[in-house]
Amino acid sequence: MAVNKEAYAIMDVIGSGDAPLNITREDTSQREVVLQIELDSNDLAPYLDRAYRRLVQRVKIPGFRPGKAPRALVENIVGREGLLNEALDRLAAETVQKAMDEQKVEPFGLPAPEVVKMDPVTIKATVPLKPDVNLGDYKSVRVEPKPVEVADAQVDSVIEELRGAVAPWEPVERPAKFGDRLTIDVNGRVDSRRVADDKAVEYLVEKDSVRPLPGFATYMEGLSKGQDKEFTLPVPADYPDKAIADKECRFSVKLLEVKEKRLPALDDAFAKSVGEGFETLEALRSKVRGDLEEQARRAERRRVQDEAVAAVVKGATVVMSPLLVEHEVDHMLEERSRDLRERRMGMETYLKAAGKTPEELREEMRAAAQERLTRSVILGSVAEAEKLEA
Repeated sequence: MAVNKEAYAIMDVIGSGDAPLNITREDTSQREVVLQIELDSNDLAPYLDRAYRRLVQRVKIPGFRPGKAPRALVENIVGREGLLNEALDRLAAETVQKAMDEQKVEPFGLPAPEVVKMDPVTIKATVPLKPDVNLGDYKSVRVEPKPVEVADAQVDSVIEELRGAVAPWEPVERPAKFGDRLTIDVNGRVDSRRVADDKAVEYLVEKDSVRPLPGFATYMEGLSKGQDKEFTLPVPADYPDKAIADKECRFSVKLLEVKEKRLPALDDAFAKSVGEGFETLEALRSKVRGDLEEQARRAERRRVQDEAVAAVVKGATVVMSPLLVEHEVDHMLEERSRDLRERRMGMETYLKAAGKTPEELREEMRAAAQERLTRSVILGSVAEAEKLEA
């Protein structure tokens, strides 16, 4: 996890022949090195010159073509501080890299530079070092795998799911019950506002359904074809549409048709109708059992691995830079933002819906970042100790 030196690209102004920097170094107990670098005019000169060459292309000065105004005139307009501010980003990054090289500091992540003084220019850089890991007696960790067994009931359950998947929906002449698919006209109102007005829509009657509101399905049970029903349901307080949340919704429903699934007989014909077209029901059951056994073996392998890693982590001690944890939080926030963008939601919208501030979200992620980073560092140390390579 060594820092990417390309992020701190060293230009020709930092050569091996440059004079050493004025550096004060402090090694902390948290696996960090704090470097304070004071720059003199010779250190600043090449950066100010490059800053001038960038600014002169942007600053409009009467009587001069872009890029042709002399430095003294540009500096007189933007001020020395303006010139210095233009130079600071590259100045800080390159100066910190040179200071780390001079001090023979091997960073384990990106340093955090900070300009703490402008006259003379003084840069403070906190550099995270490789965490100090004591693995303890990790070689004594043992997790015994459990035998993999698949019960007949598990096979039967999968077979029943397959029966349901291939079963057609067929009209029936009886009152509706849970598990049926209904065709209904539905109208819903909250006060004078119409919130539902659908004709001939299909509705699956499921006990725990919250569509369109919790409890709607229970009023469908026992309803017969051609029958009308009116009822009132409370709108949940946390309903997405705040205009109707925590109010009463009056529904009017007409049942047009009731359908149920006609489950096929458990025979060879059913087996042939399933995806891969098995010749016999026994062949289908054998395949289902084999798949369940493989899933169980994979799950058991994961359990053994997770328990072994948890035991190693519990027996180890790690001292790491708090800066590494903050970087990990940054990565987690980037991952969250990327996931939200894929769902076409911005971070601001997400935080508003969750009722959190950016600071609260960051604090919430810090413990998970610490755990994730600790686990990664310990596993990396085990791999290093065992001379394992991917």
